[in-house]
Amino acid sequence: MDKYHKSPIISCAHGIKQREYCEYKTEIFNNLGAHCKYHKRHIADKRNNKLYEDYTMYIPANPALKSWYDSFYKDKVKCIPFNLFKYFTPVSLAFMYMDDGSKIGNSYQIATNCFTKEEITKFRIFLLEKFNLETSMFKSHVLYIKQCSANRFTELVKPYIIPSMQYKLQSLNHVNLGKSGDR
Repeated sequence: MDKYHKSPIISCAHGIKQREYCEYKTEIFNNLGAHCKYHKRHIADKRNNKLYEDYTMYIPANPALKSWYDSFYKDKVKCIPFNLFKYFTPVSLAFMYMDDGSKIGNSYQIATNCFTKEEITKFRIFLLEKFNLETSMFKSHVLYIKQCSANRFTELVKPYIIPSMQYKLQSLNHVNLGKSGDR
């Protein structure tokens, strides 16, 4: 979410194989004028010299987004909106995972590395208290769902993961509960 003028805009980019997800999110925000565009970069990524393609959802500048912006950004820095936790549901967790999550070993991780250690610690406590999810945090501030909570996480989010994003889920029968070596 960016705030260029008096009203914020939203843009969310997704890789080519996540086109359906980008279009799904565009439908959700259709009433705010959302649209989805295909992009092919004209400048290669310096790390690997590849030209990436993506689909990006845009919501044009809209004063209705101001309260969202104010919840998610403090002094132009993205933050976890703890004031919105009363609305955080398994659907919220599923969208968070579809946007920024991935499988790791027999469990999951969510890229939360733009947040502070304190914010992630508070979020971890929230996940434990609200959803009974045990987590840890990598040094890079990435949230890790412990293996002992992998099945619980899968059960919580699976009903809300759209079909094209199911590849991000572990098979319940592949997750070993209580396995030693949990992070």
